[in-house]
Amino acid sequence: MITEMLDFDRLEAGKIKLDLRPLDLNELVDEAVERAVVSSPRHFVKAVLQRGLPPVFGDADRLTQVLTNLLSNAIKYSPLGGEVCVSSRLTGGAVEVSVTDHGKGIPPEFIRGRSSRCTEARSPWKASSVAARSFASRCPSPPSAARLPGRPDL
Repeated sequence: MITEMLDFDRLEAGKIKLDLRPLDLNELVDEAVERAVVSSPRHFVKAVLQRGLPPVFGDADRLTQVLTNLLSNAIKYSPLGGEVCVSSRLTGGAVEVSVTDHGKGIPPEFIRGRSSRCTEARSPWKASSVAARSFASRCPSPPSAARLPGRPDL
């Protein structure tokens, strides 16, 4: 997690070069799901992907890093035997990928009250770091976001 936070700081400072090119996002999702299935046999990890999506413009390594982090968090915070689903779809001219799990989630009052990228939510049961999840929700346009070719506004 420290490496990701340092990468984010370097990205904000303009010190990371992204290798932006057209990508098949479903291919990246399939590969990330395959790795997650192997690494966590006690969870049911599946992909529900809309086929025939247009290529997206992005950095394959960074997008893979984001997908891996999201899957890792979903598995980590889901009950044993729980289902984690990664889906893709074309919506409003953009390719959208979502990761869904059956964990407790982040309490709404914590999301509204957080003041930094690296914060912990405490519950009576455990303390859980939410840095990676809050990273995704904090950035209106993630630095490694996939974009449709010819549409830098998406």
